[in-house]
Amino acid sequence: MRNTRHSAALVIVLIAAVLVFVLAGPLGELGNAFGWNLGTYYVQVDNERCTPTSEETREKFGEEMVCEYRLEGVRDDGSTASLSFFTTRELRNGAYLRLDVWPLLGVRGWEEVPWDDVPEAARQGLPEPASETG
Repeated sequence: MRNTRHSAALVIVLIAAVLVFVLAGPLGELGNAFGWNLGTYYVQVDNERCTPTSEETREKFGEEMVCEYRLEGVRDDGSTASLSFFTTRELRNGAYLRLDVWPLLGVRGWEEVPWDDVPEAARQGLPEPASETG
């Protein structure tokens, strides 16, 4: 009896995992249709779009979260979304970031990337890097 319950639970877990995997693409598109920004987005840092966080925000997300950025993000398919996220410091102005955005949770991670790593369709929606003159 115990093995039967264990086997049934394992089958349920496997079916759920397969469904999540199979539906991930369509659910992602459905989420975008409902305004759930999820997936990978690219942004260019603009420190004029960074505001100090409120005391309430720091209490909720951590005292070290002192900046809130509100930037326009572009996906690798060219679609856009307004995104906001908190940082512990002001970021390098003009830098390009890859943001990982989760449903309902928002931006869950970011990393600076070179312009060459930004997908072509996303580049179309972002300002080009300033030319470096020596």
